[in-house]
Amino acid sequence: MEILDLVLPKVPEDGRLCSVEVTAGILSCICSDSLDFCFTEMASREGYEGVRLKINRPPARFRCHACQTDYSVDHVETSCPACHSFERTVLSGAEFTVDFVEIEQGD
Repeated sequence: MEILDLVLPKVPEDGRLCSVEVTAGILSCICSDSLDFCFTEMASREGYEGVRLKINRPPARFRCHACQTDYSVDHVETSCPACHSFERTVLSGAEFTVDFVEIEQGD
């Protein structure tokens, strides 16, 4: 609902909300299927049938404490590829942003 709260005020009265694109890093603890289902349901309840939600899932980026290597992973359980340490700092992957909104203007 918070996505819609951000987006809906931008839709003109004679416009139609077509799609919303978000980024949900793999460390954000957001399940893509659940988000898609809930967004679709809430959009329908607000009178916006058929709005598409595109979810980008970038990998997590870490910096190893032991060897200072920066690396990306798709699974949190992955260790540093250089030294196999699990001691690391999160550089990215926990973000959740609304990146793009497609609105079709009325006549």
